[in-house]
Amino acid sequence: IYTYREAGRDLTDGEVPQRIQVLPTSANYFEMWGISPLLGRSFTVDEEREDANVAILGYRLWQSHTGGDRNVLGTTIRLDGAAYTVVGVAPAGFRDVAGGDVDAWVPLDLREGEFSRQNHFLSLIGRLERGVSVEQAQSYVSAMNARLVEEYEEIGDTQLMRVVSLHDDVVGSADTMLRMLMGAASLVLLIACVNVANLFLARSMGRRREIAIRSALGSGRARLVRQFFAESLLVAAIAGLAGLVVAHLGVRFLLSISPDAVARAQEVGLDGRLLVFAAGVTVLTALLFGLVPALRGSRVDLTSDLREGSRGTAGGKRSTRIRTALVATQVALALVLLIGAGILIKSFAALQGQDYGFDSSDLLTFEVHLPDTRYEDPALRVDFHQRFHERLRSIPGVESVAATSWLPAAGPYHDWGFNYETPDGNRDWEGAQMRIIEGDYFETMGVPLLTGRTFNEGDGEDAPPVMVISETAARIAFPDQDAVGGRFYSADTVRTVVGVVPDVAYDARGSRKSKIYIPHTEFGDDRNWALVQVVKTKSGLGILPQVRRELDAIDPELVIYRARTMEQVLGRTMESERFALTLMGIFGAVALLLAAIGVYGILAYSVSQRTREFGIRMALGATTGAVRRRVLAQGAVLAGFGLVTGLLGAFWLSKLLQSMVFGVSVTDPLIYLLVTLCLAAVAMAAGYVPARRATRVTPMQALREE
Repeated sequence: IYTYREAGRDLTDGEVPQRIQVLPTSANYFEMWGISPLLGRSFTVDEEREDANVAILGYRLWQSHTGGDRNVLGTTIRLDGAAYTVVGVAPAGFRDVAGGDVDAWVPLDLREGEFSRQNHFLSLIGRLERGVSVEQAQSYVSAMNARLVEEYEEIGDTQLMRVVSLHDDVVGSADTMLRMLMGAASLVLLIACVNVANLFLARSMGRRREIAIRSALGSGRARLVRQFFAESLLVAAIAGLAGLVVAHLGVRFLLSISPDAVARAQEVGLDGRLLVFAAGVTVLTALLFGLVPALRGSRVDLTSDLREGSRGTAGGKRSTRIRTALVATQVALALVLLIGAGILIKSFAALQGQDYGFDSSDLLTFEVHLPDTRYEDPALRVDFHQRFHERLRSIPGVESVAATSWLPAAGPYHDWGFNYETPDGNRDWEGAQMRIIEGDYFETMGVPLLTGRTFNEGDGEDAPPVMVISETAARIAFPDQDAVGGRFYSADTVRTVVGVVPDVAYDARGSRKSKIYIPHTEFGDDRNWALVQVVKTKSGLGILPQVRRELDAIDPELVIYRARTMEQVLGRTMESERFALTLMGIFGAVALLLAAIGVYGILAYSVSQRTREFGIRMALGATTGAVRRRVLAQGAVLAGFGLVTGLLGAFWLSKLLQSMVFGVSVTDPLIYLLVTLCLAAVAMAAGYVPARRATRVTPMQALREE
């Protein structure tokens, strides 16, 4: 059993207090993972029932805070001002699968009566018995949930527990994105294989006389195939080694621009499994681009091939059709990737340009955690925020100050259920996102008041409970009347609506739902509610030293952490989209380059094989323009077949992107048109150089070469 709700603590041992990740867990946490501490021991059952102040240090904190002192056991560290005895050190490389880098673990307080059935913040992780599926476990849990709902009426008719696999919990919504990127990478690999296969096929056709001589001297076809495959494997091996270097540098680059885009992405590296995978892909690649050339090149006609010489024809109509089909395939696959990249680009632009319902400009955000050891009384927390905000307002350049339990557009957080009276006198239920706010929140965030009022000094613990609600909540609960004065019921509390504000997005996609705002002065919960401070200032992060001085004047042991501008907060919420867009853009660019190389390659080879033809045509009066157009027409036919096939493939495959895009249709005709024209232009540009070379052939050159 563990909880991420209180995962942060202030480490106040050093000269400068710092915020670290601390995970409260049950005693069997390490045992469940099959992990033994590097030093010391795990927690005992008695420690989780006695609220014991003991801690197990993470390897990283052990190194940074104690210098790797192996005599650390029995020493104390101060977390939120309280002394904790170190009883163990976690092994190097151990990370909590879902929580990531944890600096220390402490026992979760599991004393009877310590938790309310309303506190739905605990998580459990366990191993299923062999043969038991996730679905079977969910059926058991659902039945247990039904019994709890029947026994404890205050729970309400809600699903308390949901069973998910560890993979789904960690990967979550990124699964679709990762599969899409894997598919895109496979398409790029396929395009590269097709390109190299075409080059090898052309090379094998140019070696027909050599192969015929080898065959005449006794080399069997199997031996010739092995020779071709050995050459393919050598090229693939060199490319594979180069690819590993590029992969290592590329992964570091992608993680530097989107560090939190994918769960556990920081663990990605060139380990043994990846090397085995790379070796397998290398062999598969050699088969893909080496098999067709090997089979075609090893098929000889001794009489014609020996008479034909090393140049001659292009190797027959069949070989020409194969090479043409391969180039058309390259163009088609490149078009699919480029259309996918175009869709993601337009979707990302729509994300960045949407209206979140608040003004994100000139906002500085940061967090200050108030430890329960010194701020257990709710009145102390209220007093701190009021004093702190007063000091912040005195900083030059600060326009307004506020605080909130969760920033808008930063993702869903803290759903709360409320009952409200319907016109017929009955009560209905509404789930809403709840935010605890302090100070001039709506003014600071640029959220206008639609009706009623916001909170004032008269709202407090001794005053009647009040709330401000969003438009959606007002429309649902009070569809035909003024919401101001309406009442919401939660547990034993009745709250009166004093104001209505517009809907504000709760995630990066601009999703909106009912939202309620409660003044911090009225929220006497025994939990910390570490509020996010929001400061309206054009100075941004530049005023942090002044903020630090003002905080030191109140409590020098408190830590400022996660200091970011609101624009940076919004940027982090789009990291998955930015990560996918960056990769798709790279894949699309590589595919475009490979397609251009493919078109250039086959036209250049065709021109080299048709030297005599072009010379004779020009001797008979053909103009250079006519010859150039003839070569370009061949390239246009190649590209045309590929573009038509690619459009059909893109139309079918783009539906897989539907769940990932925002504000754009996956069949947007403008994207399809622009990408098609772009690829067609690149293909024609790639064909221009061979076409120009064809016009430089003179009849004397053609006859002399023959």
